[in-house]
Amino acid sequence: FLHGLVITGIVAFGRSGAAGRSRSAAWGVALVVAGTALLLVGELLSILVRDARSDDTSATIVGIAVFGVGGILSTIGFLVLGRVTLRAGAWHGWRRYTPLATGIWLSAMAVVARPTILHGMVGVYGLCLLGIAVALYTQPAPTAPAGPGRFAELTVE
Repeated sequence: FLHGLVITGIVAFGRSGAAGRSRSAAWGVALVVAGTALLLVGELLSILVRDARSDDTSATIVGIAVFGVGGILSTIGFLVLGRVTLRAGAWHGWRRYTPLATGIWLSAMAVVARPTILHGMVGVYGLCLLGIAVALYTQPAPTAPAGPGRFAELTVE
């Protein structure tokens, strides 16, 4: 259920324009969605191998191939989204850093993750996702900065 919500939220984030409308933004969204979908598949496959030893082939395939690839895709996708969100300049303040912070945290998880602290690290990942959700909820239609080819808000007196 959680991964389905993450996929829905990332698609909404992509459609919001917060990361701009570039090809890189579309790739970032696609990578996060594909990675999260693999994590969902990994969760479902974990049910099938729940009684397997951690060194069994079936558990290794689920753990490394499915969760590993899903995590890598999600990490790269969030790093790309973080970069393009900063460059787009549509979000201001803390909002603009939420996708990048998520990508950085996922990178840290890949390097530091230990079985004893993995649950806490996943919890912080959830908080990062919550930050993106709150940013999207509080500013669903990003405002583009005025610049060449764009018009600042005009007031008539």
